[in-house]
Amino acid sequence: MSQRKDIESLIHKNERRLQKLKEQKAEYGLATPPHILTQIEDTEAEIELLHAELKQLDEKPPPDRGSEDRRPVWQIGIVALILVTLGWATFTFFISPPPSPPSPTPNPPTPTDQPSTEPTLKQQIGLDETVSGTLYFNEANEWLFTDGPATVNIIVDVGPYGDALLMLLDANKVEREYVDAQGGREERLVNYTIPDDSDYTILVRNTKNEQTDYTLTVESVQESRNIGLDETVSGTLYFDEGHEWLFTDGPAIVNIILDVGPNGNALLMLFDSSNVQREYVDAQNGREERLVNYTIPDDSEYTIFVRNAQNEQTNYTLTVETMSN
Repeated sequence: MSQRKDIESLIHKNERRLQKLKEQKAEYGLATPPHILTQIEDTEAEIELLHAELKQLDEKPPPDRGSEDRRPVWQIGIVALILVTLGWATFTFFISPPPSPPSPTPNPPTPTDQPSTEPTLKQQIGLDETVSGTLYFNEANEWLFTDGPATVNIIVDVGPYGDALLMLLDANKVEREYVDAQGGREERLVNYTIPDDSDYTILVRNTKNEQTDYTLTVESVQESRNIGLDETVSGTLYFDEGHEWLFTDGPAIVNIILDVGPNGNALLMLFDSSNVQREYVDAQNGREERLVNYTIPDDSEYTIFVRNAQNEQTNYTLTVETMSN
């Protein structure tokens, strides 16, 4: 009965500890320190083992009282020997000098003695710069960006076997963006405007239980590209990225053709010089989006906007052709 009470007490203590750990995890959210996650897993495993031991104890058959009364002679001899030994130990205890006091327990190691799983000290990354690093298990690295204001693409490349997430925090440690595509070798935050030169933190966290090597790039975004009449250009869109193309060869009657190939998916928009949307084309099937027989009345700046409509890389060509009679 005592063994059962001991096991039940351990289960109760572990369950209370698990509850506290889960409350800490809820407070931290996505930024939960890895050591808390590890303690949760270990505590759950300990509770499961204790329940299994308790079940095994319940299934154990009660001892046969009759067999205990029929002990062989050798068992009686062993019992007698034990009693003699205990008597000698009691005698020795009373005539022996008092034991020396125990040596003081060494102080536990300071937190600096333990491997840290918190984000490492911030390192610097500049505009149009690529840096590299290594993440161990669910470790995180922080990179400080102060080259704003700027419109940027932030790209984390973890290779074909890695997996990581990307977070952007402003100077007040407020999370501004969270990117976790959960597939592919890259995490991309595209066309993001950093409004000033305050300290923005780019956090890269490993999301698999293996070492991951990565590169991090902050590249400036070319706000608009130029396309002329009867010209074809090309580009690559990542995830929900968008590209702007500037057309100033009006007046003209044109066909605007966007080709994304057999596996792509994108939409096409046209804005006038006042940034007012004039056309929106999204066929949602087929390899092309077409705006046909459209009249551009003057030579002001018209913007052709191409946006990826799928969570995969899309290569495209864009053509502005004169409408034939």
